[in-house]
Amino acid sequence: PAAVAAGTCRSTSLWTSCRSVQFKTRLAPSAFLPLLVRILGIDPKPEACLLLLSCRYMGHSWAAGLQASWDGKNQESSSEAVNAYLAVAQLGRATGNAALEGWGRLLLSNEVTAARKYTQVYTGNDLYALIAGSTTVNGISKAKVATILFAAKASAYNWFDPDILTRHAIQWMPFTTAGSSQLLPVAWLTEAWPMVAAGTKMPADRYWTTADATGGAQLGWRVLLAMAQAMLPGQQAAAWGALAALPIDASDGYALCGTIGRLTRTAAKWWIATRP
Repeated sequence: PAAVAAGTCRSTSLWTSCRSVQFKTRLAPSAFLPLLVRILGIDPKPEACLLLLSCRYMGHSWAAGLQASWDGKNQESSSEAVNAYLAVAQLGRATGNAALEGWGRLLLSNEVTAARKYTQVYTGNDLYALIAGSTTVNGISKAKVATILFAAKASAYNWFDPDILTRHAIQWMPFTTAGSSQLLPVAWLTEAWPMVAAGTKMPADRYWTTADATGGAQLGWRVLLAMAQAMLPGQQAAAWGALAALPIDASDGYALCGTIGRLTRTAAKWWIATRP
């Protein structure tokens, strides 16, 4: 249940708030997990499902729900959304709730379709190249990713860091067997990964501190780079070597993106070792 719950909650702040509610109210998992589903805007009863947190036109969800922002609601991490809806479907299946499982599968499919169409940019899959006269659009094609999808525009940059690695990795994490296999096409990674690896300025030998000029990212992004490399044909051994070359902290884990969470070395090794 904890794994399903972690997948269902899209952001650390939301997860922390929900865990606080569970702790204070002593909710059992059977009551706590449906609460998370409702927070996502999904009601287990199909006739009551409002799907307030999704863009009906493009198919993707809103990263911050209905929260207002300067440029309107937006989606910044397709991978987090995919795993959230995958968790909803798994929860429905585990509890025998066919309606909930169906909604989870539907939203999962919509999210994957939207990400492949609007977020992932590579040869033969670049709708932004069809739009002329905008440096932003050209930037998206060059970066091979539309990092943020707003209601009425797209951006090649995220809100917290300008590095090319963070702009791509926010669309990769978290790496899960079911979620990543559906979301991340090898064609996109094969074309984008070398550019990301060559262009990143993330330090490979130390952790970020406030005195660094790297925009706030941490060494943990390098872990994600290695995990993505493992999905490329013939790159598993190289990915293993890249991961092994990175230092680890005292708790035998990698600090990942500050408040977003932690990724253990064991999990990263398992991912790389089990790629086809």
